[in-house]
Amino acid sequence: MATDRRVFLQQFAVSATCVFCASSLSMILSACYSNDNGPTETAVPIDNGDPVIDLSKETILQSVGGAVKKRYAKINGGRTIIVVRTSNTTFIALSATCTHQGSEVNLPSDGVIVCPNHGSRFNPNTGAVMQGPAASPLPVFAAVYDAAKNSVTIS
Repeated sequence: MATDRRVFLQQFAVSATCVFCASSLSMILSACYSNDNGPTETAVPIDNGDPVIDLSKETILQSVGGAVKKRYAKINGGRTIIVVRTSNTTFIALSATCTHQGSEVNLPSDGVIVCPNHGSRFNPNTGAVMQGPAASPLPVFAAVYDAAKNSVTIS
C-alpha cells in the first residue's frame, strides 16, 4: 500500500509540475508575440458621418499642441488620421499611416510623431520626415477651423 501511495504522489507531483510549466510557458510565449504598438486602427472607431470635429467635445484639441486620432470613412480611405491644433486658429490633419511600411504612428509627443516599429520621426506641424527610415512625409488633409461653430472640418 505504501508503494502505491508513493507512486501516486510521484505521478501527481510530475503532473502538477507539467501543468505549472505549461501555463508559465504559455504566458511567456504570448508576451513574446505581443504586438502592442499603441493605438491601432481597430482601437479608433470609424465615423461614417461628415468629418467634422466639435471642439467643445474634444477637450484635448482646445489647447495648442493637442492632438487626437480619428477615423472617418470619407478621409484617408477610412484609415486613422491625427488632428493637431497648431495655433489658436489652425489645425492640421495627417495620415497616421507611416510611409515606411504602413504601421500606425503614435500621437505627437515632445514635438515629434514617432512610428513605433522602425523609429521614423515626423514633424507634427507639417508631416515632414525628421528621421528615417521613412523617406516620404505623412499625407496631409485640409483642416478648416470654423470659430463660429467651434469646429474643424477635415477634407
